[in-house]
Amino acid sequence: MKRLDRYVLLSFVKVFIPTLLVSVFTLMMQLLWKYIDYLVGRGIEWYYIVELLFFWSAQVVPMALPIAVLLSSIMTFGGYGEHYELAAMRSAGISLYRIMRPLIILMCFIAVGMYYFSNDLIPVANFKGENLLINISKQKPAFNLMPGVFYDGIEGYAIKIGAKEENSISDVYIYDFTGGDRRRSKVIIAESGEMNLIENDNYLEFKLYNGATYEELTPQARHDRDDGLHVKSEFEQTTLRISMLSLSQGDMNQVNRRKHYRMLNTDQLLVTYDSLSLHFKGRQNDMAEIMSKKYWYSQANVDTSFTTTRGPNFLQDIPVSLRRRAVENALRLARNNRSQYMDQREEFDYRLKYMARHLLEWHKKYAVSIGCLILFFIGAPFGAIIRKGGVGLPFVVSIVLFLVYHVLITIFGKMGEAGDLSAWLAVWLPSIILLPIGITLTVKAARDSSILDAESYLRPIRWLTQLFKARKKKNEESSTPLQ
Repeated sequence: MKRLDRYVLLSFVKVFIPTLLVSVFTLMMQLLWKYIDYLVGRGIEWYYIVELLFFWSAQVVPMALPIAVLLSSIMTFGGYGEHYELAAMRSAGISLYRIMRPLIILMCFIAVGMYYFSNDLIPVANFKGENLLINISKQKPAFNLMPGVFYDGIEGYAIKIGAKEENSISDVYIYDFTGGDRRRSKVIIAESGEMNLIENDNYLEFKLYNGATYEELTPQARHDRDDGLHVKSEFEQTTLRISMLSLSQGDMNQVNRRKHYRMLNTDQLLVTYDSLSLHFKGRQNDMAEIMSKKYWYSQANVDTSFTTTRGPNFLQDIPVSLRRRAVENALRLARNNRSQYMDQREEFDYRLKYMARHLLEWHKKYAVSIGCLILFFIGAPFGAIIRKGGVGLPFVVSIVLFLVYHVLITIFGKMGEAGDLSAWLAVWLPSIILLPIGITLTVKAARDSSILDAESYLRPIRWLTQLFKARKKKNEESSTPLQ
């Protein structure tokens, strides 16, 4: 490897790795804030949260990698231009294509690695991360008594305390609903007490002092229902044990759902799509057969004492006294059939969208890799043109370019799901649109064209303006009468 290639690779990698890590962390934090309610206050061990974040980090790589490639290429070549390194290389007879060659080879390896990462690792990470999130969300909130607030996280109980200092509590109210009827509750009130977790935190023990227990009685007679019969028993000291097994964690790695399209590789996506297509065609044929049989007047709905034949004038074969009833029955059947048809159409639309998502996901596994290459050929020459390194202007430009790329992916992806575009076109159209831009920027940068010179873009407009002014002046002179 030549010294120039080593220098270019090191310059790019030094920017690329931190940029990729920051992009992954930023996108991962967005997912964390989105699901923060499922994670906070449930007493989940810290290593489960770290495991979930690890799975999420793999999930956001397809979006973080294009950002890192674009920003790193702009910063690297922008830094070369800003410090006149690019001018020195060019003056030594080294073309821009030769400078980009080691990075092009590196980007090819990154693109291939990204495909295998998307195809083999991301589906597994999505599957395990989704199941882990479901298991975490099923856990009940962790036990935490706050003074002045009723806590109902323990099944069958509602607990409120007035003050708390370590294990000592005061002004205790405990509502016991373990009998199954919240209207016939048992209430324990105490002035003070102690609270401890015992037997490996499986039980919560209350030692209560100077209180009373109120328990409502089920009325035996009708006139006793409004009397509010209850039993009161006072105590100086009592002990209450509550099971905490309802708050214990289960198996966080338990499988809760089947795989969907984001949890499949390319081979599994094609097999699943073929299976869905066959099932969809079968449903279509069954529906067509059912509807074709329903849309025909049934003589049994009116009378069987006469016969009718198919044709435009079959209503004339029905007696006049029965025609009204026949029309009403036909309208009722038509409305029922229309309602069934609308319900079936919604089902078919959902099935088509679900099938389209499989094809879109299949194409995305390839399109992400190609998109990284295209964004590199946009970022590297653009950085050489603007000749600005650092995090200022390159960061702003890269974010704008990536937003354009992401918006195109989102818009065409929605059109592909809706069936307005074919799956391959919906996925590849953003790359098709950006590819000519990348080629143009690379050629312009290699030729040192003034692509950002405003004068070169205003010159044709000024020429047209002068042309119109000259024609207008000529017309005015020709229309002026001779003296």
